[in-house]
Amino acid sequence: MSAEAGAPLTVLGVAPVAATARLATLLGAGEGPAVMACRAGAIAAFAARGDAWRQHRAALKARLMRAASAAPFLPADPRHAVCAAGEWPRIVSASAGPLAEALARDGFDQQWEITVTPRRDGASAAEAMTGLRAALADSALGLRVRSRGPGLSLVVLMPREGGYDVARAAAAASKGRGRAHEVSVEGPLPPLAFAGFRIACAEIEDVARAWAMLALRDISDPAELARRWRGLAFALDPARGGRRASSRPLREAGRAYGLLRTLSEGLGQERFARDDLMALCGAPLALPQDTSIAGHARHAGPHA
Repeated sequence: MSAEAGAPLTVLGVAPVAATARLATLLGAGEGPAVMACRAGAIAAFAARGDAWRQHRAALKARLMRAASAAPFLPADPRHAVCAAGEWPRIVSASAGPLAEALARDGFDQQWEITVTPRRDGASAAEAMTGLRAALADSALGLRVRSRGPGLSLVVLMPREGGYDVARAAAAASKGRGRAHEVSVEGPLPPLAFAGFRIACAEIEDVARAWAMLALRDISDPAELARRWRGLAFALDPARGGRRASSRPLREAGRAYGLLRTLSEGLGQERFARDDLMALCGAPLALPQDTSIAGHARHAGPHA
């Protein structure tokens, strides 16, 4: 592999192919690394040169904020987003189908971050955070709390029209308890903390486990894979198990299906055996974090 082909790229995310030109301009503007686009089917994938999250974090967030306001955008997990430049076209082509589905399902979601910092001694950021969570519980698709310096941040996954609810909750928090807290809001961003896919290599053990979980025959095909997934997802749906049912088995099954589907599409065959998919292990792919029903389980309620 040449030095240029081996140079690192940081995958930013995918968007509808019709938005390629507009987003290429927005993501490439201002300070920071050069950005390139790669089209495959219904999607355009964007990547920045270098290890961009490590070197240009503030610039990338500013660019992605513009992208989130302009078009549907499914982000890569910033912790698992680096690949070699020479691998980039193959990764996009091999994963285009699953990524297009995930983009259609989750691409309109947006991330907001509300940070609460005490203004004076005795002020409780945790108390203010409890109020924020209660105010957003009905409209948020996901909630996560993080420490930030002396305060706390609430990372909120919202539908595209949810900015007004975030602003209203933040304003109420800033006025509560005699203005004891400073409240700041960042967004909208693509849902980086709830990222739709990661760049990773499939492991042989994961393929074997996924094949067994979906109880596939020795030779399978996309129709059987989808059929087995639908049956397993129905059986594991936590809504069927009552209030105490865990969504973890459904998420694990969703990841198994996503792995096998991504590998099988990259193989480019109508029928495939487990060993065919195992032969693809070791090469980086864009692996969706969730799939359809499992993705909706992620949206089902707030979690820290």
